[in-house]
Amino acid sequence: MLVTLREVLEKIRYAQLTLKSSKCSFRARRIHFLGFIVEDGENRPGDAKECTISEYPVPKDVHKVRRFLGLTGFFRQFVEKYAVVAEPLT
Repeated sequence: MLVTLREVLEKIRYAQLTLKSSKCSFRARRIHFLGFIVEDGENRPGDAKECTISEYPVPKDVHKVRRFLGLTGFFRQFVEKYAVVAEPLT
């Protein structure tokens, strides 16, 4: 793992990029990244998005149904047969 870290840091230096230490964490077991939680090499939905979906009001018109599908589509990789489940709404 340290070899990989060294390679990454060397490539960053070679590209003349910099890192902000306050935004870096090493050997973290769990991180929040782009709405997901990455833990032990697995991705899962972040708590904030899950809360947003579960508290979303019942759509009353076509526009709101489309908005809801856009919101839930963010997590389609975690829902088995998402297209089949969402098909009645489309």
